[in-house]
Amino acid sequence: MEFTNAIQSLHQYHQYANDQILKVIFPETGEIENHAYLMMSHILLAENVWYCRILNVDFNRSFDSRYSEEECRQIMEENSQLLSRVLGEKSMDEMIEYKSRKGEAFQNSVAEILLQVSHHYNHHRGQIARCIRLAGKTPPPTDYIFYARKNV
Repeated sequence: MEFTNAIQSLHQYHQYANDQILKVIFPETGEIENHAYLMMSHILLAENVWYCRILNVDFNRSFDSRYSEEECRQIMEENSQLLSRVLGEKSMDEMIEYKSRKGEAFQNSVAEILLQVSHHYNHHRGQIARCIRLAGKTPPPTDYIFYARKNV
């Protein structure tokens, strides 16, 4: 599978997994700790900021915000559109110069950044799953293999 196709497939998987999480944590009942909602907002924003860096467009959201289900879904849709632009406009080898939130200058290839986005999702979805378990609920299966069995 070509790298670009693999990235598109991973993005579709992350959209699926995010949707599964959103269905469990919303509507809010007060049982699931705030951390889960903050992490869900964080992972969606992190994907968004990386695409904005790659495309050299302004990122105008706060990382400290906690978004509603509707806002999360809007960011997911925006992320899909931004990724389409990235894949259509950028070479995977292209080096992107950017600054961290702390103002430190870095440089990475588009491919490295896209892999970071994917791995970052998995890390924080595990934290969200733990919050769901602590609330006495069962987190949805979000491993890639569950997605692949249904959709690939």
